[in-house]
Amino acid sequence: MSTAGIIGEEIDRQATLVSAALQDVADASADPSARHELPRAIFGMLAPYSAALYFAERVVQSNVFNVELVQALHSKLLPLERMAD
Repeated sequence: MSTAGIIGEEIDRQATLVSAALQDVADASADPSARHELPRAIFGMLAPYSAALYFAERVVQSNVFNVELVQALHSKLLPLERMAD
């Protein structure tokens, strides 16, 4: 598998983790008895988001930079950015 494919798979994995963690944040926010879980849920969302962003930045700075790969990364990271906002 190419480096781009490996990076794409890792970003997909991180995006899945972010989505699951975002649901944990929503659950903790909605349930007053679970509010103590909110900081951990937020951290659980930010860690994989940061990892995905790190991989995307490495791709942009690498020698394998190409338009298709950047567009694919952007399309995967944009929903995560919206979630983080």
